[in-house]
Amino acid sequence: MMKFTRWIRLVTALGIMAILLLITPHELNPGTLPHRKLWPHRNLAFGHQPNHNGLISISLPMQLTRPISWTDPTKGLMQIAVVAGAVYGGTVHSPYTVDKLSALTGRLEWSVSVPNQVMTTPVVYHGVVIVGTGNRDWPGPQSSGIRGTGPNQVLGLSANTGKILWSINTPGENMPTPVINHGVLYQVGGSDEVLAINPLNGKILQKLAIPSYVSMSSPEIVNHVMYFGGALPYQLYAIEIPHLRIAFTTTLPSSLGGIDDCPPAIADGILVIDYEGLIDNQIHAMAAGVSVHTGKVLWATDLGPGSIPRATDGSPTNAAGVPIIHRNVVYLGSPVTSTLYALNLQNGKILWSTSDSGSIGRITMAPIWVDGHIIAGDSLGDIIVVNAKTGHIVSTLKEPTPFVPGVPQIVNGSLFIGTKLATYAIPLESIDAHL
Repeated sequence: MMKFTRWIRLVTALGIMAILLLITPHELNPGTLPHRKLWPHRNLAFGHQPNHNGLISISLPMQLTRPISWTDPTKGLMQIAVVAGAVYGGTVHSPYTVDKLSALTGRLEWSVSVPNQVMTTPVVYHGVVIVGTGNRDWPGPQSSGIRGTGPNQVLGLSANTGKILWSINTPGENMPTPVINHGVLYQVGGSDEVLAINPLNGKILQKLAIPSYVSMSSPEIVNHVMYFGGALPYQLYAIEIPHLRIAFTTTLPSSLGGIDDCPPAIADGILVIDYEGLIDNQIHAMAAGVSVHTGKVLWATDLGPGSIPRATDGSPTNAAGVPIIHRNVVYLGSPVTSTLYALNLQNGKILWSTSDSGSIGRITMAPIWVDGHIIAGDSLGDIIVVNAKTGHIVSTLKEPTPFVPGVPQIVNGSLFIGTKLATYAIPLESIDAHL
């Protein structure tokens, strides 16, 4: 009798496994499967890593190896983080919310109201989802040094339920994504200060006043130094942590602005930042390489003339692209020239630009390198695939919404990407058959 019972249990178990192998990802209940442990289990910074390339390699169970495909047209999550089988992000259109979606299906798991726009990539750490709120407006003259009309907050939410665990009110906006290093959260923004925060309970540990406000220049940390760009004055900051001391500041050649909008990318001791320059009384897109050790400008490259992007009210907006670095090459899209570039990391020499192979829209989103190709989304709603060696535009996929600042992620053969109006998981093979 005992042998017969064991045989029945074995047959039942094999039957369940066979059913699971036939189920598509859309039919699975993400909350009941162990696959969540195989995904990235945290996100500590804007670019996921200092070089900003969002390619993530994981091995999902056999029944989940098909590329993931879904669209959520109801929620535009401007910047997303894919963590533990979930997609986290916030909205910039009212009603303002922070949302959690299933990474497999796009199904909404929770949505929590917040008091203002969310432009940060969610930082996810030990079960806490951390975002900043704030807008791009000024409460007074731009030269006053405070940006953001409020309410401005840094928030910690439960990753499981969305419950707000803690909040910090700040004088200015919190548009840059914070960064966690050795268990401490560091935040910059429109308040002319650097905050060191306990990410689990929201306690402010230290403050450092600085003379600049920061727009979208999300900081990166390498070897106990934090780097970001500020405005008025327009300069690059290097802050020693955890003691919050200014190691150096650097003013870039021909700088007009935009440095406060660019999250710097870092590799091999070189920081790369995009900004606007004024050359012969004309706006030019610029890129610079700076030594992370000394602040010395190693090179500054003129990317060409163009125009400053404008919001509907005529004010400057999204004035810089987001550089990534892969194997000694910088890939950068410019919102000023509407061109994608490849530059030599060591000397800034332009290796190629897409201006030779076709016109594209303004690019504020970070490109992403995958299998010898660069993928980038532009302001026209096009996902562009470019040969990473030649700069030749291989293919273009049209989507209905423009792409905005952020770092997309590629997980399990699918591109996870957010916009102001919708959120997507798109199989790479749907973008281009060669990917």
